[in-house]
Amino acid sequence: MMSRKGIFLAVVVLVVAAVAVIVYMAQAGRSGALDQALLAPRWALTELTLDGNVVELGTARPTLQFEAGGQAGGNGGCNSYSGPYQTGAGGKLSFGPFVSTEMACDALSVESAYFQALAKVEKFSVEGSKLKLSSTDGKTVLVFEGQAR
Repeated sequence: MMSRKGIFLAVVVLVVAAVAVIVYMAQAGRSGALDQALLAPRWALTELTLDGNVVELGTARPTLQFEAGGQAGGNGGCNSYSGPYQTGAGGKLSFGPFVSTEMACDALSVESAYFQALAKVEKFSVEGSKLKLSSTDGKTVLVFEGQAR
């Protein structure tokens, strides 16, 4: 037979476990909503900062589109690209290696900076029609505007 102290400890453990499950599920639900926000539009790049340096886009407008199942792709300004992505709790985001076509054009310097910046992305946020991707240190930032598919 359990003592009162044993019963009390068992109840405390159960309550702590229940609270942990509730917090985890709430976080997972929030992460799922963010994931859905990524999927909605096609994203067009409007601002790019790479390692603290602003990159002038000129007429290049790289795009990014997230698909269900962890695939992303778009146009880098010259070439089409695609590759895997992974999201996590708290707005975490990372991209796997991208593959792309290899055509030459006047916007290759913008495209190169864009691909370098995507490789440094570690988090994202969606506010209204804007998507912000950034490195943890905040020195690399990509801002996109949502477009209808």
